Parts: sequence; C-alpha cells; structure tokens
Amino acid sequence: MYPFTIKKDSAGEFTFELGDISIKVMGYTTSSDGKHQILYPEQAYAVFYSRGHVYGVANNINLFTTVEEFYENMLVQLDIVKNGGEKVLAL
Repeated sequence: MYPFTIKKDSAGEFTFELGDISIKVMGYTTSSDGKHQILYPEQAYAVFYSRGHVYGVANNINLFTTVEEFYENMLVQLDIVKNGGEKVLAL
C-alpha cells in the first residue's frame, strides 16, 4: 500500500497525494485488500508538475478503478517526462 496523504476539500472532493503526484476523486471506499476503490472513476483526474509545467490525465473513460492503479500509471508518466523528454505515453 502507498502512504498517501488524503485530504477532503469543502466541495467533498478527495485529494490523494504522494510525492509529485496528486489524484483527485469525488469519492472512494477502501476494499478488504486495502486498495482505494474510486466511486466515480469517470470524474477522477491526476496531475503532476515537472520542469515548470503541469501534466494531467483525466480518467473519463474509466480506465482506472483504484487510486493505486491510477497512481502507478502516473508514476510511469512522470518518469517519462522527467527522464525521457517531453513526450507522454498515450493511455
């Protein structure tokens, strides 16, 4: 499990933060295996900052159903941006 910092804002949106990555979800539940199941996956999005630019991925096609899965994919994206130039993988 990842040691996310989880915050809830006044609009009811939750932010999962770890390192350079922030993931925003409208709701979640924790499954028996400890993963954070995203309640409204089509409304989730993730962002990170690198070299003065902001990068983000919307989950509007419901590709990721857990915060952990979304985070792992964003780690790959962040690594590409930081170490492989400005190209980002298509999801």
